[in-house]
Amino acid sequence: MIVTKPLNTNFDIHQLFAQYRGENNALYAHNVNPKLARVLKIIGFDKNYTKGSGAYLWDEDGNRYLDMLSGYGVFNLGRNHPVVRQALIDFMQADYSSLVQMETPLLCGLLAGKLKTRIGYDLDYVYFCSTGAEANEAAIKFARRATGKNTVLYAQSAFHGLTTGVLSINGSRIFKEGFGELINSRSVRFGDLDQLEEE
Repeated sequence: MIVTKPLNTNFDIHQLFAQYRGENNALYAHNVNPKLARVLKIIGFDKNYTKGSGAYLWDEDGNRYLDMLSGYGVFNLGRNHPVVRQALIDFMQADYSSLVQMETPLLCGLLAGKLKTRIGYDLDYVYFCSTGAEANEAAIKFARRATGKNTVLYAQSAFHGLTTGVLSINGSRIFKEGFGELINSRSVRFGDLDQLEEE
């Protein structure tokens, strides 16, 4: 690739947010997912959030919302937790290497060791994942490897993500349509241990 003009190194995130404030829904609909933007508008969730702290969000009009979302892994500490924020700032300012593929990261090993001691039963290893879908993909692989069986059971109406493997164990047909053959799976009624045992 030939670069014909120098890249702009004067990136200002605050200026970017100020310049496009209030346009997030239109930009998202035009460039990412128009159906999601439309659904959020229909149900009244097309807010322009400008701040998040702890369990709360604030919109551009200053209205405060209790954030009841249970995903994304950050909500056990809340949004913008001061200890996490400072750790990220310190890490970035120290110019430590990160995301080196051919490396055994120090912080990864330390965190895995702490998790193993806190989990309450003996574990050999910890397997880290970036998303819930990735964690469920890993669980499918581990289960199939451990049991030697190809069919995966899942709870009816369950949602485990939208990647190809976990689409198979997604309880909603609307997410599965149009993606061809998925992995072998069967649903069981949530909480029905007898059906689970039969399967």
